[in-house]
Amino acid sequence: MAQVWKIAPGNRAEDWQVFSEHGCIGIGWLERRDYREFKNEGAVLEALQLEYGEGTKGCGKGAAEIIWRFVDGIKPTHIVIANDGYNRMVGIGIVESEYIPPTAHENPMRDDMHTHRHHVRLIKWIIRRPADVPGTRFFVQRTLHPLDETKVDAIKQAYLIAYPDDSEILDQLDQLFGDNSIPETAKARDFNDVGPGKVLTTAYRILRDTELARRVKVMHNFECQICGYAIVLGDGSRYAEAHHIRPLGSPHDGPDIMGNIICLCPNHHAECDLGVSELSLSSLHPADGHDLEPRFIEYHNREIYMPGKR
Repeated sequence: MAQVWKIAPGNRAEDWQVFSEHGCIGIGWLERRDYREFKNEGAVLEALQLEYGEGTKGCGKGAAEIIWRFVDGIKPTHIVIANDGYNRMVGIGIVESEYIPPTAHENPMRDDMHTHRHHVRLIKWIIRRPADVPGTRFFVQRTLHPLDETKVDAIKQAYLIAYPDDSEILDQLDQLFGDNSIPETAKARDFNDVGPGKVLTTAYRILRDTELARRVKVMHNFECQICGYAIVLGDGSRYAEAHHIRPLGSPHDGPDIMGNIICLCPNHHAECDLGVSELSLSSLHPADGHDLEPRFIEYHNREIYMPGKR
């Protein structure tokens, strides 16, 4: 995954609209300087102290670090998340340029009068809609800060929960964070005796969820439909797995439809893959809008479930 940064487009995202329209993100401070002139963070701090005075709030070491990261730390192909306060995202995009100073011809903010933040990076904004992460102070207060994978996962889940029926958001998240090179991965294989009339097959777990699979997980709040358990991660986000009752691909050739998908914890997902668990429509935890088709339950119990495997 590419490096991900959170950046505040002004206080309470006051400059988000203009940055979104111009396809960029910007910072301020030394408006008459080209930040490429500075050789290191210390040189930036000296210039800030000369301009604003030593000890001026918001113009010290923290500001120097932000400026240096904006110029030297961020790279093209990195991902930026525009935040509004501590828990709201307003947009996500991909960095498309190196640092551009205020007076450069290619700077889209060069003649703009709406903001003083004219030091910019060009951004391809993929998502331009808000979503909220639960909890308090998810983001740090400083303007620019790197995000780890746990934070990024929580942000992705926040968008899926905010727009559960929106396929465009799913496509946009895939464009930003997806990895089309992930293959089907062998998950389990059993060499024990096989019941009469049944063929032993290798069970595969498809790691990339389909759009419908992700939607089912959100509908069930990431709770297993067999045991009701949800894995809660350290940041408060949830994890579950989607299982196609009649598996996709050969030899089962099941369809990718919501009536063929259930939300499971990893243990019950493995048990269903291996034919350990028998399924019953009446015992599966329901969710509004998610109607399972009995024919797939019957197929699982007839073709995959192997009595006595426990």
